[in-house]
This record gives sequence, structure tokens and C-alpha cells, in this order.
Amino acid sequence: MSDDEEQIAALALADILTSAMFLAYEGKPSRTWLYCWERDGLSWLLRFRERRPDARANAWMYAFLDLNRDAILRPDGTMDFNLRRARSEISGA
Repeated sequence: MSDDEEQIAALALADILTSAMFLAYEGKPSRTWLYCWERDGLSWLLRFRERRPDARANAWMYAFLDLNRDAILRPDGTMDFNLRRARSEISGA
């Protein structure tokens, strides 16, 4: 996969996962855990970001990854799906 294709895949995956994380935050269904496909996708985005610090994704996803990095990497980690709080913590607002 070329770098451009990898970036396109990262953008698409980040958008799909943002939608899923937002639904989890809204309580549809209410939960504090990740489905295995979500954890796999989030873990891939963490690795992608480490490999390519200049990589692009939506701001909420990067805030979510920063807020929940440890929980994503631990299979039993409790998630904080509050993307609004994550965004404000990362931006310092």
C-alpha cells in the first residue's frame, strides 16, 4: 500500500470509528468497552500516527486517541467516549 493509500485508509477508518465512538458516548448502546474491531482499528490508528506524525485524521479522533491511549492498548481498559471533553482537554479549552 502506498503512503497515499495508507493515508486515505487512515482518514476513512478514523471517520468510521469516530461515528462508532460518538454513538457509544450517546448511549446507543451505552457501554464503557470496545468491540474487538474498534480496538483493532484504534490500535492501528495509534501505530499509524506513531509511524507518520504528520498523518491526518479528524481532530476528535486524535483527541480520543490521546485521552484513551492506555485503555485502547489494554484489552480490559475502560473507555471514555466523551469526545467533547477529549477535544477540550487536548485544545486546552
